[in-house]
Amino acid sequence: MKTFFLLIFFALLGSAAAQTKLYDPKELKEDADYYFSTLYRTHPDPYYFCSAVKFNQLKNKIYSELNKPLSKTDFILTMAQINSCLDTHSTIPLDDAFVEIITKSVIDKIKEVAFSFLRDSIDNIPFQDFSIDSLNEFLKERNIDKDSVINSKVFFPLVETRDDRLFFWGDSTHNIIVINGISTKMILSEARKYINRKLNPETNLSLINAIINLIILEKYNVNPPFRIKFAKPNREEIIKGITLMEWLNEFNEFPYFTLAKLYENNETLYTYEIYPKNSIAIFHIQTFGGEHREKFLKQLEEFKKEVNKQDIKYIFYDLTINGGGHHFGPESVDIIKHDTVYLKRTETTRIPCAGVKKERINRAISFSNRDDSNIPNDRILFILQSAITASNADYFCRVIAENKLGVLVGEPTCELTKTFSVSNGYTMPNTSIYFHVATVLVDFSDYFKSLTTPPDIYWNLRNVKEFTEQDLINIINAYKNKKTCIN
Repeated sequence: MKTFFLLIFFALLGSAAAQTKLYDPKELKEDADYYFSTLYRTHPDPYYFCSAVKFNQLKNKIYSELNKPLSKTDFILTMAQINSCLDTHSTIPLDDAFVEIITKSVIDKIKEVAFSFLRDSIDNIPFQDFSIDSLNEFLKERNIDKDSVINSKVFFPLVETRDDRLFFWGDSTHNIIVINGISTKMILSEARKYINRKLNPETNLSLINAIINLIILEKYNVNPPFRIKFAKPNREEIIKGITLMEWLNEFNEFPYFTLAKLYENNETLYTYEIYPKNSIAIFHIQTFGGEHREKFLKQLEEFKKEVNKQDIKYIFYDLTINGGGHHFGPESVDIIKHDTVYLKRTETTRIPCAGVKKERINRAISFSNRDDSNIPNDRILFILQSAITASNADYFCRVIAENKLGVLVGEPTCELTKTFSVSNGYTMPNTSIYFHVATVLVDFSDYFKSLTTPPDIYWNLRNVKEFTEQDLINIINAYKNKKTCIN
């Protein structure tokens, strides 16, 4: 956020035209060809969720929509329809579409408000010399309020779906049925084009809530004043909307978008609190991203040292916004006493030019503690999980459950018991759109019979932003009283 305006300003000076560039059909089809050829070459089974007939019908529909020039955002929305046939590790993310929409809106306003001030001096400004301070000074000299420029664009507030109905985020009472004359049923129908109905329903709910806000911004280009019609009570209301900064802050606080916080400050990725009075400690593990592994291990060792020193009995690992990553973190199991720990599953992998390989894997990922003198014999490990606990974070929950190492608390996780994983990233040659493709079908069904990884104690995390000491006490009491549901 600190550099957001600077990036926008650079985009204006250096590549404003690129923000509204239209790609011709030849470029678009080349990118589509690259995407599908990569998918067929790498993915273990592209027709796992959709038959070959249905998949190719959708593919042909996508190509038929590439017969005219499209912006990057419109191309993403066209291509991402294929997500409805694929797993979450093989998607075309919508992130770039959000960025382009927001960037374009700010650039348009900068052009309108600031360009008259800059026209005479643009050629005299060394592009490479810009910094946050120099930009602020530059605008200050010309009496341009950068915040007023950024916030001059008004956005429709975030919405979310509940039971196939649309509400403003946090409001479960007033069902929205029309926005500026557009039926919300139509908007919801459009958003569902990007959803694979065979995935975890909770996961789909999080995805559709992201998509529907993008659809409102781009597909229907809803502009203020916003005329809202509610179902109950039957009434209409006109609202002004919210500023860009308010929209971004709201988006960042949206329950299913908290992963955006990973990009704010790496120092918050691995934090912990200790409550010695109640012998409780909680370690927040927000990612298993490989690039953060050293930071994770350093903080883990510090955490283990502190809880062992204070003889803490109840340990909580918070994986509720952990979407996985490239490392697994088996070292964190050593917070408790245990025997050899296994991760057991069957893997199916496509080997380029050599067919498909299927094998059963029972891999030991952690051995007995060699020095457990500081670990209390009665220590209990609780894992907090949610509908966006995915990939390696989900596998971690399965390791805990399979080896009977602790108690899972929260909601069913994101990943299916048979799930595609271990994705590779690629970039389309013309539009530079990033996408990823899964390389392995991971099957835990010999050990787990449920759709996803279920919690031992269910706790609705939908509106939880952080865990208080009292929340953790309530979970411990539920465990002691053998309760399977808290709220």
